[in-house]
Amino acid sequence: MEVHENGGSPRQSQSLSELQIVTMMSVPPLKMTEPRAVRKVLVSEDNTRAIHGCYQVVMYYENLKEKEHGWCLAGLIVESLARVLLDHPLLAGRLQRREDTGFEIVANDSGIRLLEVTNFECGGYSIGISCSLLLAEVFLVENFLGKWAEIHMNMSPQHEEIQTPIFHHPRLKNPESLPPDIISRTQRQNGVQSMVFTITTEDANFSMELWRELAMLCVKEAEQKLSTNLGSEFSLVVKESSEVAKVESCSMNGWSVEGMRVKHEMSASRWEEFGVYEVAFFEGNKPVQVSCWIDSVSDGYAMVVPLPYLKHKNACAVIVVSPPLSSL
Repeated sequence: MEVHENGGSPRQSQSLSELQIVTMMSVPPLKMTEPRAVRKVLVSEDNTRAIHGCYQVVMYYENLKEKEHGWCLAGLIVESLARVLLDHPLLAGRLQRREDTGFEIVANDSGIRLLEVTNFECGGYSIGISCSLLLAEVFLVENFLGKWAEIHMNMSPQHEEIQTPIFHHPRLKNPESLPPDIISRTQRQNGVQSMVFTITTEDANFSMELWRELAMLCVKEAEQKLSTNLGSEFSLVVKESSEVAKVESCSMNGWSVEGMRVKHEMSASRWEEFGVYEVAFFEGNKPVQVSCWIDSVSDGYAMVVPLPYLKHKNACAVIVVSPPLSSL
């Protein structure tokens, strides 16, 4: 976790030299999760570059109440995150090689990949979180951010008479002693572009072949809308179940939209349409701005995630990522 102070306003960009890190810590689930959840990642050695993508979201808030600001906020954010991770322990896990073949994500309680809380001089604040792109469905489908905010709001009354939360931390006396490269210069304008599509079909039986066709359809549409070219091949990631994700190389050679055999409806969506603007950690204080983006992707990439909450239709979300132009 990173906690920053002395930032500018949510609408102003600040150089990293003007930021001061006051605390570093990991945020695991509140208690050991048993049995430990495991998700197999079936991937060949040729496609291992496709498993390193990273999904990031930052929510910016105005400071409406005094209790929302300061280091007490950061402490409570950590505590509520630790509680919601009990239901989503994979987010606190790590990707590791399996003994036989492939990889797996193990809920080994190492802690969330990145949590960031920034207090701005204007009184506002931002809350950011990051996870492996292999787990992005937790944000798209399982409403992780909404559950986290709900737990946080339900906790707040319990702390009215407590001046410091369980995870309160003092400011570091010598923040200059932290590694100078602790914040990587990841920019949203790093050339990586992404789109999300929602697709419904009349086919009740999703198969790998159908996933491929739907992914290629979305890639073609994304290339037109983003004015880019992902190339003839891209990596396809399919969440087959909560325990298995499959990664393979997909080729556009010889494929055409006219060859689609299944009836479908497709609509382009935005990351912001998946409820992020409704995430209020304090009652009545929803984000005034939300930034969502994908990073650490070097090749064309598509990920297919079923959308079970649309029960009356066979639906899925397809995430298409275009890498930096320099890597194409």
